[in-house]
Amino acid sequence: MLEVSIYHVIFRPRNSAWRSLRSLYLALYCVGISWLPLLSPSATAQSPFADQRQVSAAQTTAERQLTLDQAIDLALQHNRELGIAKLDVQYFEAMKAKARAQYMPKLTNKSEATYLTEREGVVLPPGSLGVLPATGPIPPQTLRIDQGGNLTYASRTYLDQPTLQLFAIHAGNHAAKMDVDIARLGVDGKSENIAIQVRQLYYEVLEEESQLQAAEEEVATFQKGDKEAADEVRDGAALSVKELEARANLLQAESQAFKARITARDKRLELNNAIGVPLDARFRLVDADMASSDSSALPTRDEAIRLALARQPQLLIAERKVEKAKSDLREAEDAFIPEVTLSAHHSYQVGIALLVRNYGIFQGELSYDLFEGGARRAQVRSKKSLLGEAELNLTNLRASTTISVAAAYDNVESAELELRAKQQVVVARGEAARVADSRYTHGEILASEQETTHAQLADAKASERESALNLSLARSEVRQLLGEIAR
Repeated sequence: MLEVSIYHVIFRPRNSAWRSLRSLYLALYCVGISWLPLLSPSATAQSPFADQRQVSAAQTTAERQLTLDQAIDLALQHNRELGIAKLDVQYFEAMKAKARAQYMPKLTNKSEATYLTEREGVVLPPGSLGVLPATGPIPPQTLRIDQGGNLTYASRTYLDQPTLQLFAIHAGNHAAKMDVDIARLGVDGKSENIAIQVRQLYYEVLEEESQLQAAEEEVATFQKGDKEAADEVRDGAALSVKELEARANLLQAESQAFKARITARDKRLELNNAIGVPLDARFRLVDADMASSDSSALPTRDEAIRLALARQPQLLIAERKVEKAKSDLREAEDAFIPEVTLSAHHSYQVGIALLVRNYGIFQGELSYDLFEGGARRAQVRSKKSLLGEAELNLTNLRASTTISVAAAYDNVESAELELRAKQQVVVARGEAARVADSRYTHGEILASEQETTHAQLADAKASERESALNLSLARSEVRQLLGEIAR
């Protein structure tokens, strides 16, 4: 209506008033034409919404590619649990240095200054030392002899060297060394566990995102089926129950897609936490072939058992704990040895009566507890019990490691067979999808049937990915038992 009115005003003037209105409309039209460049897409690109789109595009472009090896390297550098284990190593290294210091002589100094408000002196009355004919009384008058000064200063330096105590000190140092070795092996074991955890989470993220894609494709399929059912019901070609069933299937598919989306997000958060980066960091994971990512040949079962018994961190930790228990037992038994300490003492004093300013003392000191209620024997018995426990734990770990290696190899073989079966299913579903595409082109089937075959293909690929993940994790478990960081 507006365009028609403008047409009549501009092009069909009736009188002078209309001609005046025509001039006004022409002026407004020219002004509008002059403002058109400002409303062009190039101008509207500067709007706040356009800025948001540019920021989103920049964030998407900024997503850095992250391979599995890079993820493992990040985890080994920034994982918080691994950082705590490394701090434990530093702690036990400091405790080892403290134990080693017990070998060295101990040099100490004790200095003190004292001020006395009153002092007791020696008073000699006249003639108390005798009277001589030539000199008269000695002393001739009362004589007062002070004993030191009001202000005294003394500094004593001690040098003590233990002798027989070195047996117990040596045992304590060996135990401290075992603590350091245990902490370092704990870091190695933690590194292996974290590498497997990152590997599993990395592939689980890829798997969940693949499952999400398959779920979204299934939703699209049921949406088409729901539309087809609604059309058939409207045309009278089907009962309303078919539309209700199609709608129920669609809602169920949407629910599954929502759950898959949440699971994929949670796995992303777990992966970011495992590699020690901010939880909101975004990476573009490389969709590598999991079956061939760990394609290096595994050793034979017998060789794997030998390597696991020689290099598995938990076994090495158990061996160090046995050595530490032996050292603790020797230290408890050395408590029956007397303590003999050789000492050198130098003193310097000012203001103390009857002492020279500098003097030295050399001495040997023997200390031995004659009776302590059986505490030392009880300590020895307790250390023997701990040693027996450590030895039994080591034997049990060796047996369980042998069993674990055999079970891990069984899992690898089972996962390989399962993967080959799933790969064959993918081939079959791919051929079925190709046939469905051809039949749909010729109008033999509905679009929903074609989408169903593609959804089944996507589901088969997701199942294949899951089998490849199981195979990769089974191989990683073998690598872990061999004392290696699985990559």
